[in-house]
Amino acid sequence: MERMLEESPEQFIERLGVDAQKVMRVVGSDWRIGRKFTIPGYAVGGSCFPRDLKSLIETFGEAGAVPRILRAVDESNLERLLDPLDKIEGKNVLVLGKSYKAAVPETKGSPGLTLTEVLRDKGYNAEAYDPKLDTVLPKLNPDTVIVTVAEPEFRNLAVIATKGARVVLDYANVVDRTTLTSETRLWQAGKGWINR
Repeated sequence: MERMLEESPEQFIERLGVDAQKVMRVVGSDWRIGRKFTIPGYAVGGSCFPRDLKSLIETFGEAGAVPRILRAVDESNLERLLDPLDKIEGKNVLVLGKSYKAAVPETKGSPGLTLTEVLRDKGYNAEAYDPKLDTVLPKLNPDTVIVTVAEPEFRNLAVIATKGARVVLDYANVVDRTTLTSETRLWQAGKGWINR
């Protein structure tokens, strides 16, 4: 829940045009808070956290209590999941990250796969790729690339697929912008649009 509560301040700070990563680094330097849950990123996934959150909301309701904060956390995660929709350019979208977090070959509760389905439902030609799960590089020539997990392979997107990509949305803050073409626009969680 701490990770999801961090997302709201991060989005607010980013919209003010301030580097949210620097602000959250200062916040995380307080030993009572710590750095682990102050890293801007994508929606929280996996099978445990969302399931436990929904169970808590239900349990609160059964007890006659109002789970305002828990509902807000759940809504915040859904908003973050859909956040890329207003930044996408073109119809071909490559979502990088099928697992729910880096270095784990587990897709249950994957925000990246959920996003891919949402994009397809909205009429986008969307494909998901994950180096831990796929042996073949994606065939899609993307207009937009969305990075949802911090896999080391996503640092240099030229190897995977930025040929022709107009936009890279890096929710994992892993992409090295010097590996992108000069025409590609880069957005990073906590920083916003990055100028070259």
